[in-house]
Amino acid sequence: MHGPYVSLPFPLSIQSAFSSNLSLPETHYGLGKHGWDVPLVDFQKFMKIGMIGGAFTYNLATLFIKISILSFYLRFSVDRAFRYTVYLVMLVTVGYTVPNAILFLYVCRPMQGYWDFSIPSECVNMNAAFHTANTLNMVTDFAILLLPIWMLKPLRAPLLKKIGVTLILMAGGL
Repeated sequence: MHGPYVSLPFPLSIQSAFSSNLSLPETHYGLGKHGWDVPLVDFQKFMKIGMIGGAFTYNLATLFIKISILSFYLRFSVDRAFRYTVYLVMLVTVGYTVPNAILFLYVCRPMQGYWDFSIPSECVNMNAAFHTANTLNMVTDFAILLLPIWMLKPLRAPLLKKIGVTLILMAGGL
């Protein structure tokens, strides 16, 4: 394997392992339980772990996965418009995942106000931030699913073979 994307699986595996290990303490402090069934002390610990570690690892893992799929698409097409579109999707992905990965630093002033409601604090509108990030995440997911159709459309092959290869490539984006 050649090119600048050889090292993507390594940071992805590090992020995945770190993210998986966060689930253990989160489960201990209330993940999977109804909010009313979690004691306040455990809820505060859960929010702290989820805010600092969870957001960071989730966003970076999402970034590495999408960039690796898009890099894979770049290896198969010489069409300039297709390549520019892939780079645009990469740019959008980096543009929303990196800020979301570090958003926890700026959610509340002071930061402890995010998990301890007894501390007076000023917080950004988290619903708006989450909805914006989720919308951009869905848009880039949809683009990653549709890009193989564009890439394989000019391929000179029987229609059923094109559909089969397209579906296999689209499955990678799921």
